[in-house]
Amino acid sequence: MLLLPGEEGVLEGCHPKWRAELGGARRRIVEVKRFIDPERNALTQLVTRKLDWAEPRSMESLVQAIQILNGLGAGLEALYERAKLLQDEIAALLLEDINRKLLWLAIMSALLLPATLVTGIFGMNVAGLPGTKDSTSFYIVVGVMAGCAAITIFLLRKLWLW
Repeated sequence: MLLLPGEEGVLEGCHPKWRAELGGARRRIVEVKRFIDPERNALTQLVTRKLDWAEPRSMESLVQAIQILNGLGAGLEALYERAKLLQDEIAALLLEDINRKLLWLAIMSALLLPATLVTGIFGMNVAGLPGTKDSTSFYIVVGVMAGCAAITIFLLRKLWLW
């Protein structure tokens, strides 16, 4: 069985370097198919017209040539479809990788959100903020942020998001 460039690499997971080669293979297959299809059609028209001046042996040769061209065309079509499926597989693998990275980014954002909120509130320079005079208020704020992070992790695990 003929393998396309990068077919084994895609199936093994080494896909990023083969995307361009698969696109090139698809373009070359289409170019070759553009040469074969008109030849096949022209030969088919010659055979179907049943020319009086043509020898029977020549007509048999034309039929054999048409069969060979049909086989080549079918093989090229199959290669084109395989290349297309491999490119789809690469796109699916890349999309899965991007989704996994976006999930981690969303989880990190969710974990840092409570800390950002608390530091934003206590970063305001206004009078009357609670705990500005108490020495243990820092530890209380850190505990509240750690508790919020723990609750966020618990909810993410319970909802099967992490």
